[in-house]
Amino acid sequence: INTAVAALEEEGWIPRLTDRLRANPDYVAQMESAHRAYANERWQYLTPEHRQYVEEKKWTSNLRDVGIAGMQNFDAVKCLHTHYAHFLARPAHGNLIGQWVHDLLHPAAVVNERDDA
Repeated sequence: INTAVAALEEEGWIPRLTDRLRANPDYVAQMESAHRAYANERWQYLTPEHRQYVEEKKWTSNLRDVGIAGMQNFDAVKCLHTHYAHFLARPAHGNLIGQWVHDLLHPAAVVNERDDA
């Protein structure tokens, strides 16, 4: 998987998917939701003691508000690996970039899904 996703990055898919994302406000909204779900889940995993430590170190925003791959700008694409991993690990979060990466890696499945519709 790592090699295949790296090949997509080398082929220029990060800017292509960024353009695709930004072309549709619904896509941006879906990705913002995915980023926020990821950040919320990460924050929820912290124990009260760990949250206190994070707050004392002034790292709260970094762990509570920053999205996938440390992103703060939710209408951009930074790393296809992290989006794809998030898509695979938490499909309910709706990581659209991860879905698009999956579709690029498995084009026959996309065609078959369209044929079944």
